[in-house]
Amino acid sequence: MKSHVIAFVNGFYSASLSSSMPLPKGTIIGSLAEAMKDDDGSVSGHLSKHLDLGVDAFTALNTAFTLDGAYINVPDGEAVEEPVHVIFISTGAEKFISQPRNLIVAGKNSQVRFIEHYVGLGAGVYFTNAVTEIEAGPNAIVDGVKVQTEGAEAYHVATTAASVGPDANYESHAVSD
Repeated sequence: MKSHVIAFVNGFYSASLSSSMPLPKGTIIGSLAEAMKDDDGSVSGHLSKHLDLGVDAFTALNTAFTLDGAYINVPDGEAVEEPVHVIFISTGAEKFISQPRNLIVAGKNSQVRFIEHYVGLGAGVYFTNAVTEIEAGPNAIVDGVKVQTEGAEAYHVATTAASVGPDANYESHAVSD
């Protein structure tokens, strides 16, 4: 199956492992850290908007120490036909902490499918604290899948917060190994 790929190794974007096909007009798929560098408000206007940092310590920790993650922004009326595969690879470095932050913004009448895939290579103790924020505008369709294939010594906690507009549809699926 064809897909757009955004890859991260030990929490940092890897351009060499990422690839993308042509995208609909105005659609952005890439690194959150890169998007924040030239932010015109389209990132910061959505980031942490639907989270209560005073309630969840892990989300507050992620917010304080986020270095990177995926940013997907689909403008009004556009549809990304192929799924967006966001892969987080942990190499098994001892006592490693990864805190990816993902932001998916789907405009009015837009459509996107994404796969969050967390992979552990080799043995070793590491901790992943992931936060994914989704904003689905009116009549948008967002389909998310989370896949965990991490090592036996890995620790993984995650928060997903979604704001779903009128007549929008957000579906979430999870698979763990």
